[in-house]
Amino acid sequence: SSSSSPIVLSYHPPSISHLLHPYERIATTGAIITIMGSNFSSSSSPDVISVWVVEDAPSSSSSSSFSSVWPPTPCRAPYIVQQHTGIACYLPEGYGIKNIIVSVGGQSSIINPSSSSSSSSSSSSSSSFSYELPIIESISTELPTEG
Repeated sequence: SSSSSPIVLSYHPPSISHLLHPYERIATTGAIITIMGSNFSSSSSPDVISVWVVEDAPSSSSSSSFSSVWPPTPCRAPYIVQQHTGIACYLPEGYGIKNIIVSVGGQSSIINPSSSSSSSSSSSSSSSFSYELPIIESISTELPTEG
């Protein structure tokens, strides 16, 4: 009788190449963003794929766990726009510079945020993006008087 060893298959983790959005910065109220890369799956099922917005992202020298970036915020309703290479989702409200992590089948993307995220291009070369800066519309120099 011969015994057989189980065959173990593994897939490459997802990898983000760039983000597509129509403006230099994302509205603080949120917006749709498209994430391009590889190994994203062909299923939009939440059991298979999820997209997270985080303050800091794991670098290539750290593990791919979310432990260093908690709490992540979900990018709502991710859906496949191109099988295995493109995902779109609804970014939550926010401010500042954030990073995107894609998780497929329990494996997460590893990213190196780029300092070019504030460039005027609508396609950044990293998984970082910036929300719009606040705008001051008026300043009052009058002080209230007590009556």
